[in-house]
Amino acid sequence: MGVATICVALCASLPLGSSGGEPKRGSALLGKGSALAGKVAAVTGGSKGLGRAIVEELLAQGAAVVVTCARDVAPLAGLEGVVAVQADVSTLEGRLAFLEAIERVGAPLDILVNNVGTNVRKKVADFSDDEYRALMATNLDSAFHLSAQCFARWLRGSRGCVVNISSISGVTIDNTGAVYAMAKAALDHLTRYCACEWGEAG
Repeated sequence: MGVATICVALCASLPLGSSGGEPKRGSALLGKGSALAGKVAAVTGGSKGLGRAIVEELLAQGAAVVVTCARDVAPLAGLEGVVAVQADVSTLEGRLAFLEAIERVGAPLDILVNNVGTNVRKKVADFSDDEYRALMATNLDSAFHLSAQCFARWLRGSRGCVVNISSISGVTIDNTGAVYAMAKAALDHLTRYCACEWGEAG
């Protein structure tokens, strides 16, 4: 099982499908590819921004993509190969709805991208309990629980990989606020733990 963290602030200047030089053949920048033909990917928070770019790249490489967004799936309308699910994966109910949508695709999941994130920029003493819980539930809890659930499914006969979208805020002090930074630091460490625990499973 593969587990990886992508630190967004470090790679945001690179186009998707690029390693810093020319775009890779078959990337969305050059046209449709087939590197992921027949694969199924799932992306949380994929209706806009970085999540939308990830969805479009996966589609360009031939994958079918299950996408969740908490509020409105309309921005995903018209994307061929996308199954859009309106579900808040910071909650148990939302995660179950997302996993059920993945099951309905009828093929094993190959790639889970934990991308969903949100932020409230405040000083430590100014956060309310509700704000703290909401940020941790979205930015960390969703990735923890979805990764564990997908890994359990992979142990039953298939295999796959997890990609966690992190941030430079998890390793340095910036102006994003302590709670967001804490969640990203914990996500980085979760990735390391999963890689160690799950690596032997292949």
